[in-house]
Amino acid sequence: MKKIIALVAGLVPAVTFAQSQTLPGTGLVTAAGGYATLFLNFVNGVLVPVLFALIFVMFAFGVYKTWILGAKDASMKSEGGKIILNSVIGAVIILSFWGLVNFVSGALGLTDTGVQNVPKVPTIQVR
Repeated sequence: MKKIIALVAGLVPAVTFAQSQTLPGTGLVTAAGGYATLFLNFVNGVLVPVLFALIFVMFAFGVYKTWILGAKDASMKSEGGKIILNSVIGAVIILSFWGLVNFVSGALGLTDTGVQNVPKVPTIQVR
């Protein structure tokens, strides 16, 4: 119990509204508030795409098992149907998790939704 309290006490300052800065062009966070940003970047940039790729592979395998291997075998068709159902349920769960993380991060102001400074081409005035 003491370890959990120590862990929470150590992480609370990192995920609060501490100001974070990134090094230009690197995306590396330099301040304590960056742990929340790193977590969000990991979830949105790595975890969700990898999980969706795995779910797509499982869905495709279920379709293959149902309609190609299970064309004459009812047990294969049943197993493939279960794989398809489980992959769809997994996709819904992951999509819900992704939406919840983005909703909470937007509500807490952890995402940068401001307009980026877009480089402009200098104009030449002709007289």
